[in-house]
Amino acid sequence: MKDNKGIYFLLVMGFLSLLFMTSCSIDKMATSMVADAVSSPQGTSVFSSDSDPELVKDALPFALKMYESLLQSDPENRSLLEASAEGFISYANAFIHTPASMLEYEQLDRQKEMLQRALNMYIRGRDYALRSLERAHPGFRAALEEGGGVEQLKMMDAEDLRALYWAAAGWMGAVSAAGFDMGLLMELPRPVGMAARALELEPGYQEGVLHSLFLEIYGGIPDATMLYGSSEIGSYAKEALRRFYAEGMTMEEKARFHFERAVSLSQGQAVGPYVALAGSFAVKNQDAREYKNLLNKALDIDIEEYPKRRLENTILQDKARWMLEHIEDKFLVLDS
Repeated sequence: MKDNKGIYFLLVMGFLSLLFMTSCSIDKMATSMVADAVSSPQGTSVFSSDSDPELVKDALPFALKMYESLLQSDPENRSLLEASAEGFISYANAFIHTPASMLEYEQLDRQKEMLQRALNMYIRGRDYALRSLERAHPGFRAALEEGGGVEQLKMMDAEDLRALYWAAAGWMGAVSAAGFDMGLLMELPRPVGMAARALELEPGYQEGVLHSLFLEIYGGIPDATMLYGSSEIGSYAKEALRRFYAEGMTMEEKARFHFERAVSLSQGQAVGPYVALAGSFAVKNQDAREYKNLLNKALDIDIEEYPKRRLENTILQDKARWMLEHIEDKFLVLDS
């Protein structure tokens, strides 16, 4: 009888253990399915295609915290890591950095606070993208921090494009938000190297977003030597980009090359390239006429014709209007 009770006890414990393990497996599988559904490019497009920035501004923080909650259960889910990167970087740019750039001079303290918050979110998003790349290419993050990572970069393929783009965009956003932070400026070859690899893999990725990123890079960096430095990844970036440019092109000529490609690939329906070129080289050249022409072209774009970028275009058209209203702050002489 005692032996039968022992056998019975072992059978019950075995059954409960099996049930527990099965339950954990089902829970993990369910979490993974939910994570894949909400974090796919199709899932995140529900935000980018919306026409109400305030609605998205209020809703996106909840989505981002949901992503982070799901990551606790499924920390190696690349789709979820990349959606988190996209979400934090997009939120930083659309709802913190861009509004901060439109504050008046007397709001300087508030602007500094917002830029610091944008910087933190850019870095947070960048790190999620780097975690995705590390997942597929172990050792990449450590090599990157040493100015290397070229061996892993060359092994990356189309499956890495989303992470490459958002890692580079988040890093460049952080550089922009931080102003002349020498520590971040010294890191420039790393995001430029990742963006260069993405451009190698698919120049037309997402209707020209990589060209828009390089337009922002060339328009925002005062010294071309900062882009490459003397690091291994800087040398790789310089060589990878060489095939896109004619010999001896200046930074402005490279920026205008990317402007033309971004406009062409988006079929002229993306506001961003017009605003970026107006805010960079039109101002640097003190060409008020080009400035106004570019911004008016941005405002002429019918947002409904390009629903995938409805939110981005809505926000950037607001910025274009603000830039035109404050044109006197940018130019010493206004052309008629």
